[in-house]
Amino acid sequence: MRLQRDSSTGNSPMLLQVLTLDEIEVRASAIGLPTTVLCDDADLVPSTLSRWRAKQVVPRPRSLRRISRALIEREKALLVHLIGLHGVPGIEVAA
Repeated sequence: MRLQRDSSTGNSPMLLQVLTLDEIEVRASAIGLPTTVLCDDADLVPSTLSRWRAKQVVPRPRSLRRISRALIEREKALLVHLIGLHGVPGIEVAA
């Protein structure tokens, strides 16, 4: 994992975790997210990760940023959902 500036968030760039292929696959699997769905979220061809894994193509930094961003957003959405279901003392989830 490395951090890069993410200028897609408007005027104030934030740091974005850019994940490795292994990290992407492990984290997607951990939340039950098929990599083809993750690719779709990132506007990438569904076979992108399998082509990276097979070394048919080299991942472009832009594509890694997009898929990292999509995965992090899915993880955040799941966390908010779980907190809403089970509650965490001292944390309120906006509706």
